[in-house]
Amino acid sequence: MQSMTNYSDSQIHTGFMNVKIEFNNHGIYSTLTITNNALFLRRHAQVAIAAVDSAPSAKVITTGCWVLRTVLSGETQEIWRAGLAARRVAQKYGGNKCER
Repeated sequence: MQSMTNYSDSQIHTGFMNVKIEFNNHGIYSTLTITNNALFLRRHAQVAIAAVDSAPSAKVITTGCWVLRTVLSGETQEIWRAGLAARRVAQKYGGNKCER
């Protein structure tokens, strides 16, 4: 099992599409931010839906026009699982390497 440490600037490179996934731990509550270019709306939606499905009680806010940003906030353990699911889906759809 992975430890629950903060990871930020975690970028998953999928060709010329970069999905940026940030997990910020604030004690009991945490936030997960998924950022992507609007040209890849479909892939951003796939990654965000996987995260939301993993954290059903999280509060979700999606904003942006050219740069899409989805923020999930909730309990740390649930948001951590959502981050792992988001990273897994982002790597599945063309991600050949993941940097932390």
